[in-house]
Amino acid sequence: MLKAREEGVTPEALVERFGAEQRRDFADFGISLDNFHTTHSPENREVTEGINATLDAVIGPLNMAAEYIERIPQGNIPAPVTDEYHGDFNEIKNNLNTCITAINALIDDTNRLTQAAVAGQLGTRADTARHQGDFRTIIEGVNDTMDAVVGPLTITAEYIELIAQGTIPAPITVDFNGDFNVLKHNLNTLSARLRDMLTTLNDAATNLSSAATEILSS
Repeated sequence: MLKAREEGVTPEALVERFGAEQRRDFADFGISLDNFHTTHSPENREVTEGINATLDAVIGPLNMAAEYIERIPQGNIPAPVTDEYHGDFNEIKNNLNTCITAINALIDDTNRLTQAAVAGQLGTRADTARHQGDFRTIIEGVNDTMDAVVGPLTITAEYIELIAQGTIPAPITVDFNGDFNVLKHNLNTLSARLRDMLTTLNDAATNLSSAATEILSS
């Protein structure tokens, strides 16, 4: 191509000239050829097109896989691959689609649990059976976190409800951690002081009743 451009002729003309020179050289040595193809011959074109098609069949799936592998760590989850591939390339496609499905399921359940927590729907849990391996571990961890929050809050709500109804509950004996243990301590302190207050009021009422009885009987 460059040589043809340098000589100011077409590539086809250059190839034909070289071919004629080579055939003449072979004839000078008494060598005859039944077939003498050039790079533009149909036979060579068929071989070249076959090589190009082979490269396309390899490069297409590899480029797709490289693009998807680049996008996924960036948090840009692509849609499942729908192009048709064959053999090992189809296995790559299926594995990528499985990966995409698993990540989307993780994202969906995480978002659902987050939205439920914001909405105060603390009983919502994700189905861990939808997930495998480390993804399942993540969802189990979120579910366990919700359980760790809901337990103390449920007990707190029950205690406050009992106190509002005039019933002083027994001290909380369940083990809590961190801030929840502070909440437990405060509730137990509140119930103890209310219990002491009621005892004092009952004693005062009893004493007042006894004094009144003595006054009336004297």
